[in-house]
Amino acid sequence: MRQIKNIKYLCNENGSLNEYSIGWANIPLKDCSINKNVFIKKIWNRYMWISKEFILNFSIFDLGYVSILNMSFFDLENFFKVSKKYKYLISKSIILDDKINSYVHFKSRNKFINILRSSNYINIDLKWDDMDLNSKVYLDYESLNLVVPWDYKYFHYTSKHMRLKTQGYLNIASKKYNLANSNCFIDYGRGVWNRKAEWEGLITWFKSDKNENISINLVNKYTDNTGLNENCIKINDKIYKFKSDICFNYDKNKKLINIKSLKNDEVNLYFKIIEDNNKSHNAIFFRFKEFQKVGIIFGYIKYKDRCIEVKNTIGWCEKYFAKW
Repeated sequence: MRQIKNIKYLCNENGSLNEYSIGWANIPLKDCSINKNVFIKKIWNRYMWISKEFILNFSIFDLGYVSILNMSFFDLENFFKVSKKYKYLISKSIILDDKINSYVHFKSRNKFINILRSSNYINIDLKWDDMDLNSKVYLDYESLNLVVPWDYKYFHYTSKHMRLKTQGYLNIASKKYNLANSNCFIDYGRGVWNRKAEWEGLITWFKSDKNENISINLVNKYTDNTGLNENCIKINDKIYKFKSDICFNYDKNKKLINIKSLKNDEVNLYFKIIEDNNKSHNAIFFRFKEFQKVGIIFGYIKYKDRCIEVKNTIGWCEKYFAKW
């Protein structure tokens, strides 16, 4: 898998994929706009805060003909959750910029989103019914950036920003949470997709025995048989890629998922499910299903000559099915 450097554009002027952008990089593309393919291009931003106390996942999807808002909150100490979803058909009221780490704006009677970029951080204001969040998220130089082609018409660009320091507060369900005790993960997606799609992934972070900050990002399905994957670790502020694709093996009786490498032993993790949340967005012309799980992760990952043990770490696992 080649690492690309000094490539600025995802698409050519005619809207087709820029073949020189295919591969992975540790900094985002400067221009990831998709000027054509209006109803088959998919754009999303997902923001997640993970701490020992709670997990909050907030996402905005622009599918061309419909916009979707999702929010899932899990209190890991008191064991309760809050889940919200909403969709707007043929709506341009959600302003979602194509660029990475850029602006988002939306306002309605009981919802407010305002996300703005400053020099080295983004400021996030979210309000949805009784949920109120204000967060300053500090950006790192390195991130995982991957362009996956299925052909020159259908492709996807992802930009994953892991374990970002954050400040602020979250008010939800009559409780207030300090976001300084959490880390933020951001997922930007920009692509032109086939009618049917599927993917699943895992996100977590922890302190190693050497007191390093370790973040893990593992995803499969949509990258299968492309020669590319977005599997990686972040050690402190540096991104390192895994070579092998991975698979998710489910044991429903034990509520256990084994995530392991297909071609080597780089990854062998177990995800013990402690809470889950399923969502569906259905209309005549599209279906969109999410299966979200919070759990405890244990096992190991290997990088070069190191074997890093993962011990009882809080993590997030998800699966998506789409007919869009």
